[in-house]
Amino acid sequence: MAERTLREVFGLDAFRPGQSDVVAAMLAGRDVLSVAPTGSGKSISYWVPAVVDGGLTLVVSPLIALMKDQVDRLTDRGVAATFVNSSVTSFEQRERLRRALDGEYRLLFLAPERLARPGFIDQLAELRIGRIVVDEAHCISTWGHDFRPDYRLLSGAIAACGRPPVAGFTATATPQVRADIASSLQLRDPFISVSGFNRPTLTLAVIRCRGERAKRDQLRSLLATPGQQALVYVGTVSAAEELAAELRVSCYHGRQDAQGAMEGLRNARSSTARLIATCRPSSSSSRAWRTARRSKSTLMRGWGRCWPTRRCASAGTPASRTTSARRASPAGAMPATTA
Repeated sequence: MAERTLREVFGLDAFRPGQSDVVAAMLAGRDVLSVAPTGSGKSISYWVPAVVDGGLTLVVSPLIALMKDQVDRLTDRGVAATFVNSSVTSFEQRERLRRALDGEYRLLFLAPERLARPGFIDQLAELRIGRIVVDEAHCISTWGHDFRPDYRLLSGAIAACGRPPVAGFTATATPQVRADIASSLQLRDPFISVSGFNRPTLTLAVIRCRGERAKRDQLRSLLATPGQQALVYVGTVSAAEELAAELRVSCYHGRQDAQGAMEGLRNARSSTARLIATCRPSSSSSRAWRTARRSKSTLMRGWGRCWPTRRCASAGTPASRTTSARRASPAGAMPATTA
């Protein structure tokens, strides 16, 4: 039945490596923890069980852009899906939850911050949820590089929903993070799939530059190809704004309000140069950064899936290998470069 759904609903001939085992475990009602590289098709691993089993699958995701992208793709395939987040009005949120209660959807996407709303977990408990999927599951781990406190509310939400099967998906998780995810989500004898992190379509390179001017020249050279969307990471807000002005491209950073951030993304998407500069404040533990991240669920990891990003560049050495991997994740088929 899974293979038939894959062909007839999603138009794919066969599962990719690692997908079929995850799908089989989910269809057997097991808890699952799947670690697979970006672009390996993690979404299919829970889309197929959601269609085969029927009922309602709740997907918790921190990325508004990815929610919309997934719902659009599912809807195009005739699968009833929707999302509840700050991009839609309160009235529309209530209407979508009502329709979910009436059994009109197979998948419902929401951000973890929604769980902190008074009474919202009680609303979820009424929905007769058959499965809970946690995307970007590393965000629940205090050992992870991307910890988001609202993910810690998931255990209460899972219990309130009658403890249905739970599946966590992420692209990067060390053994310590994997153990923390399993513990935090209270996974029961989970099927654990780790399919590696190799992405053969990416080319990685390090370019040594003597001074800031040489670095800017290298960036111009790397990003000069017209019509190719690219993403540049820098270390501070001021550096992002300065570099964006110098290169005449859009800028995105954590001190922008939600409207300014989304406008920057739209401008980057429609710009002739197809470029954007993005950053985080110099202190990742700052209150301003944590607040900005909670208020804007759209992170640049979602950029590559929604719009074809050809190149990612770090204007400086990433702090760790994990940071480097996450920064490269939006890239599709062209070099992810550190300049």
